[in-house]
Amino acid sequence: MTLIATNSSMVGRNNIVVVANVSDQMVDCLVSLSLVSLVLLQQDDNSSVPMFHLSNIRLVRTFRTSIANATATSGCAAVIFVAQFLSTENVSVSLIDSAVSGNQSRLILFLQVSLNGSRIDINNATCTTEVAAVRMSNVTVPANDVALTIANSFFQAASGLYLDYLDVTSLELTHSRCCESGYQGQAIYLSQTSMSHSVIALHDVTCVAPQTALVLNNSSVNNSSFMVSQYLSSTAGKASDFSFGLLSASNTALRTFSLILDYTVVVADDAVFLVYADTQSTLDDVTVSVFNSILSSNQSQLILLNEVRLNVISVNISNVTCSTQNVAVQISSLQSMLNVTLLQLTIRNTTLTGFNGLVISLTRVSISHSVIALHDVTCVAPQTALVLNNSSALNSSIVVSNLMSVVTNASSTFYGGLFYCFAASLQQFSISIDHSVVVADDYPMYLAYAGTQSILDDVTMSVNNSTVSGNQSHLIRFAEVTLNNVSINISNVTCSSQLVAIQMDGQQRHVNNVALTITHSYIAAAFAVRLQSFNATSFSLLVAATTLRIVNSSNLTNYLDALYCFNGSFSDSSLVFDSVRTISDAPSLPQAGQMVQFREFTLAKTTVIIFLTTLEGSGGIIAVWSTIVDQSSTLRVQVAANIAVAPSFGRAIVYIYLTTISHNSVVEIILPQSVQMNSGASQFGALYIDSVSVIDSSILRLASLLANSSAALKWPNAVLWLLSTTASGNSTVEVVGLLAQTSTSIGISLASCSIRGNSSLSLWHVEVSSTSTATLGVSFAGTTTSINSNVTLGLLCSLSRCLSSSSGTFSSSSNFLAIFNRSSAITTPITVTISSTTFSDSVATLNIPSAVSGMTVSSMLSISIVGCKFTSSAERLNSPQQFLLISLPADNMLTVPLVISSSSVTSPSWTTEHDAQNHVSFILLDVASLPSIPTVKMSLTTSQLTMYGVDSLIDVPYSLAANVAGLVSTASITCSWWGRHAFTGNLASIHKALRGTVLRGPQSAVSASTIITAVASCGVAYDNNGDWSWTASASPSTTTRQTKSLSSTPSLFTSSHVFAKATKTPTMIDESRSLTILRLRRFRSNTFSEREGTSTTLSSRVPPPISSLAPTASNNNHLSTTTAMKTKSVTLLQPISSAKDALDDAPPSLQAASFAAVAGAFASGSAIADAAAIATLAMMTCAGKRGWDSNTGAQRLVVSVFYDLGPGASIVGNVGLSLVILGLQFLLVKIVACVFKKSPPLDAAVLLQFPNVSWKVFSFLLPGVLFGAVSLFSASEDQLFGPSVAGRSSAAGVTLVTSVALFLGCVMKARRTFADVVFTSSTTTFLKTPFLPAEFLRYTKSWLLPLVTWKPTSVKYQYGDFYSSVASTDATWVHNLFQVHGAVFALIVAIPFPQSVCVAQFVLAIVWMCVPVGLVLWWQLQLLRRPPSNHLLLMSKSITIGVLIATLMYSEGPEALQGGALTARNILSWALTVVSALTTGVNFLGGVAEYIAKRNKSMTMKKGKDRHDTNGNLDLTKAMLVEDADSSSAAPEQLLFALNESDSDVSPLWTRRQATSTDAAILDARIEHILKSPVFEELRRSRDTRYGGEGGGGELSSERWEQLRQLTLSLLVTRATLLIMDNDYEGVKEVDRRKVTPIPSPVGRDRKSDLTSSAVVQHNSLQHNLRERD
Repeated sequence: MTLIATNSSMVGRNNIVVVANVSDQMVDCLVSLSLVSLVLLQQDDNSSVPMFHLSNIRLVRTFRTSIANATATSGCAAVIFVAQFLSTENVSVSLIDSAVSGNQSRLILFLQVSLNGSRIDINNATCTTEVAAVRMSNVTVPANDVALTIANSFFQAASGLYLDYLDVTSLELTHSRCCESGYQGQAIYLSQTSMSHSVIALHDVTCVAPQTALVLNNSSVNNSSFMVSQYLSSTAGKASDFSFGLLSASNTALRTFSLILDYTVVVADDAVFLVYADTQSTLDDVTVSVFNSILSSNQSQLILLNEVRLNVISVNISNVTCSTQNVAVQISSLQSMLNVTLLQLTIRNTTLTGFNGLVISLTRVSISHSVIALHDVTCVAPQTALVLNNSSALNSSIVVSNLMSVVTNASSTFYGGLFYCFAASLQQFSISIDHSVVVADDYPMYLAYAGTQSILDDVTMSVNNSTVSGNQSHLIRFAEVTLNNVSINISNVTCSSQLVAIQMDGQQRHVNNVALTITHSYIAAAFAVRLQSFNATSFSLLVAATTLRIVNSSNLTNYLDALYCFNGSFSDSSLVFDSVRTISDAPSLPQAGQMVQFREFTLAKTTVIIFLTTLEGSGGIIAVWSTIVDQSSTLRVQVAANIAVAPSFGRAIVYIYLTTISHNSVVEIILPQSVQMNSGASQFGALYIDSVSVIDSSILRLASLLANSSAALKWPNAVLWLLSTTASGNSTVEVVGLLAQTSTSIGISLASCSIRGNSSLSLWHVEVSSTSTATLGVSFAGTTTSINSNVTLGLLCSLSRCLSSSSGTFSSSSNFLAIFNRSSAITTPITVTISSTTFSDSVATLNIPSAVSGMTVSSMLSISIVGCKFTSSAERLNSPQQFLLISLPADNMLTVPLVISSSSVTSPSWTTEHDAQNHVSFILLDVASLPSIPTVKMSLTTSQLTMYGVDSLIDVPYSLAANVAGLVSTASITCSWWGRHAFTGNLASIHKALRGTVLRGPQSAVSASTIITAVASCGVAYDNNGDWSWTASASPSTTTRQTKSLSSTPSLFTSSHVFAKATKTPTMIDESRSLTILRLRRFRSNTFSEREGTSTTLSSRVPPPISSLAPTASNNNHLSTTTAMKTKSVTLLQPISSAKDALDDAPPSLQAASFAAVAGAFASGSAIADAAAIATLAMMTCAGKRGWDSNTGAQRLVVSVFYDLGPGASIVGNVGLSLVILGLQFLLVKIVACVFKKSPPLDAAVLLQFPNVSWKVFSFLLPGVLFGAVSLFSASEDQLFGPSVAGRSSAAGVTLVTSVALFLGCVMKARRTFADVVFTSSTTTFLKTPFLPAEFLRYTKSWLLPLVTWKPTSVKYQYGDFYSSVASTDATWVHNLFQVHGAVFALIVAIPFPQSVCVAQFVLAIVWMCVPVGLVLWWQLQLLRRPPSNHLLLMSKSITIGVLIATLMYSEGPEALQGGALTARNILSWALTVVSALTTGVNFLGGVAEYIAKRNKSMTMKKGKDRHDTNGNLDLTKAMLVEDADSSSAAPEQLLFALNESDSDVSPLWTRRQATSTDAAILDARIEHILKSPVFEELRRSRDTRYGGEGGGGELSSERWEQLRQLTLSLLVTRATLLIMDNDYEGVKEVDRRKVTPIPSPVGRDRKSDLTSSAVVQHNSLQHNLRERD
């Protein structure tokens, strides 16, 4: 069929051509319309009227339609061509040079058409409509290709092409050279369409209204492509809230799809995108390519993928210019995580100009095996290249190269940069940034940023050949990030910022295996590397060949550092700076400018090596504070080049504060050869170390760069401050090679340090110089050293005041070593002062330098020791001992003055048996060698020096003693004293002590040529040798010479010695004291000792300190100087005494024995008096212990802990302690009774063992009271009662009478309480198996365990210490005698027997010590309850008697026997110690075994069920109480007393409870048990011989029968009492208890009849009441 229409027009409401309703097919048809015009009138139903309508044909094949120059005009809906309800094959539709207009008009409309191999061409067409220009709906293309081409057309329509409900295969859709002007329309719209193997192409398309090129909605596109080229969309000035662009896909699946955008230009004022996918779309194997395009809009985006499922996506953007404030490429999800696999996103040669825009943003996206690359990207506005927000990446990488972001003159709060990561997880991820430049002015810029709880795991980041600059820029920052296996490499990078270049802070979790490397870079920032709140394991930081510059910052004002570590920790880590140049431009800020700073940080197993080639500008080296360096960590900082510090720098160049260095760790600071601050006023020293603890084999070291030269530090303040530093546990603090140059008062200050535990504090090769002559070189103050520790000060003295050491303490084998070398530049004497320092078991060593050639001064070194205390605790010496060791050089030197004032020296090891092994020297001059005439000179001056137990004042080694002539040129001894020990009441002048041997012994450095000037006291010169007299002169201005002539040889003094009185007058002091001048008596061995009772008292004023003495010898109106002169010739047979003056202090063995006895008394129940007896054994007045102060052994504290305060204080103290214990125990009883109201006071007293505990304490303290009272009689004065004889005598007498009366009164009252109640019971009922192990009993029962135990338990808990040590009731008085035995012995020891009758004291003591021995033997070694105690007591008292005899022979016996007696005493003392310890151990073991047995028995009885009551159960505990009682020895009232106890023997009566029916059942069972007992039957058949029974032949005696009857009756009455008390029985409640006579308290055996009658009354009353109830 052929149909041709031309030059036609129609006006109306009908079609021009209609082909419809053909039931068969149409083949080879042609329809041609040309120059046709259709003008449609208004339709009533607004239905469309097509010009050519093809409809309802089964098949149209080879059908060609050609419409040219057609015009359709309608006010409603005109359509040029409509095809519907048909199938076509090889159909072609050509629409050329045609136009259609109308609100609902269209060019072509296909409805429900099947197209196969068809072609539709639209060329040079115009459509003005509000709908789609071309619409194809419900069209299928089953097989062959379909081509739709639109070219050279103009559409002002909602859509140029609208395709919906299509199922298309191989569709080729071309849209070219067209213009789209429809508002908010689409060039191509696909809805509900399935498309495959198709191509959609837009070429040379222009949109002049907001339009989208291609819209895919609810469609599926497979193996297809969309190509756009030369697309222009310019809608500038046309505002709209409509988002449009090139491709928009909603709820669409694109698979194996490619999108190519080339030469595309989109310019708009609204939101514009090139590619948009949204609403659950799927992109699988999609390639998006954008080339040579321009996108310009404030809200424009190149690619936006929102809520899209992505897989195998490739995005290539190249040669694109994007100006947007939005995200150029965005992939996001607002709901769940969006998973993307194989994402390849590449941006090349792209320019971004939008302000505050983003290049790539991934939000809630999970990518894997993906690559994001940016190459040659330029940002000309603040932009961020890549942002990962709440996203994750696995096995992916980011590559950035040649990114240029140079933005100046822009201010923004936007955070720009290259890579941002927020709450993202990166695993097996790599970031590469190369040849990138980021420049910004006033807005923050980051090259890489990760924060907000991000996770970086197995991430590699490299930054190479890049630049970051800007006031607020950062190179890298990680905040609140978890880092694991992260490697960051920065190379050839330049960073300039006023903030932080590299910052890691706020880590949420631990950081593990992180490596940060910076090489060949230049970083200028407020902080180069800042690690804050950073806790890392296996962290590595390497900075090499890099320049770090600290710049001034307007944003940060504190702690500007190159490396700043704050509030974190490193473990198994390494931080290395190698060949790093540092520059500081921020000197004026507080606490700023340190190159390295650790603050509140912990280093564990970490190595920090900082090597700085230079430190330029104004800055410090390192600051470490509130930091822990632990577990073999190393912190080492070294500066190679010299440092010149600007005057404005206000900090220390090395600042270490509140830091702990522990467990084999090392902190080492290596200083350059020169550090100078020529002017300024720094508030800190150059080296400031404060409150540092160096412990557990650790080291803190400051040293010079070169080993053989010193580091010169010139500083306006003290150069080195070492304050409050502690070194312990084999640790070291040392400063090596330091030249301190200062102009202040102190060059180096060491104060309040503590060195202990085999540690050391050392200054080696340290020199201090100053422009001021008043500067003190080294101030060493307040330092404590203990436990084998050392302080070494190796100084090169360039100042007159070289060293001042004060207020220190050296103890426990510590050493103080000062080594002095003299600088050749100094021409004045060097002074060294040691003041207010204590040396306890320690040695002070002073190494004096050699003379300097050409020296003109008379003294090159002056040593002053002021207010020091030297003590030793060693009571026995194996080698010579010295306290002050002065090392002298072997070559020539000038005189060295040594001044010692207001000091004391104490050694407890003084003995009369002198030899080389126990020789004690205060000062030892250690000289390598001495010629026959020494060239070394020393002048010795002492003032107010007190020495105790020291053999010699100043010595030389024994081998050099022959060459000491002239070594000590002069010796001035003023107001200096000597005594045997610190408790010596009367002191001797040092120069006279021990017949002068303290000053001139066999090893003394004081020779015959020494000029000795001695003044015994301040203002008073006297002598006390022999019976010499002394005279006094009142002239204050006279100087007297005293001469001794010694005629015999060998003599102690071979030349004249001058004893001149002091010519300086002390100032008036109100306090006065008594000076006792001793008189000596001669023994048979021509030796001297103190004669008791021959002392003269001289009142004098207390000598003032040296500083208070007047500089000239002037008169004083308050005090006149007295001069003593005496002359006597004395022949001395030997230089050193070999005999004793009095006994030594108590041997250690006796001291140990006394304390062992104390332990036994309180821990194991041994005799309380043994401790006092042994303690006072070494304190007998006739054994040399005349004075209270003469007892210095530790055993004196057993007598009284207040012993050292005097006898009066001992009395008051012991009595006070007894009263306090008694009051506290009484108060506790009342409190317990009040708290437990149902418990009467008696039960509380039993529970708290009142008054048992108080009595034990009183018995223990009583010997001290008596000892003090007797001593108070004989004391010359007392600190508490004063010098009044009447007062002291009255106090002593009252104490003696009161103590004896109180003891007797307490014993008598206690005996009245317990005597008729207590009894002994056999222990065989519980000291047996199974209560104790059989093996234990096998070896110990026969000798260790007691045979009896005391009953009742409650009485024993209250009064056991009045009787319980003995084994029978008739020996309880012996217990009380043993208690007072030690007190009486102490009284005997303290009585001051005259010397002529001293033997009587020993005899009396021995006789009294024999009393316990006689009593034990009288009872045939069965007196005490514990069997071994009898033998041990016998041994102890016998050994004590031996000690007394040996002491008697040593004190009063012949000289020939004294040595043997001393040996015997020592051996017996050790034996006594062993016996005391054995007694304690044996008694303690027996007591523990007894307690365990009782406890086990009690537990066994509670678990057993021996009998049953009416309820089927019976508690045997109460019944066993009666079983435990020995019926053969206990009276009935005693058994009844035991029966009333509610607990077993294991514990006292804890609570008082109401009796129950169970108790009654128990007693009923007990009565039955007694009647049926085999023992009872046996007693009936035999006669008990113990009671002298009569009748014989198996019958019991009447007395025995009476005893058993009373027992049974007592049990019955007790049961009745329990029933009456039981409120559970209503009948019993009504009983008139007033009619029931109470059971009387047993007070004696003679009241048995009363007890029996009372029990009968109880029984009869009970029966009557029970009958009434029945």
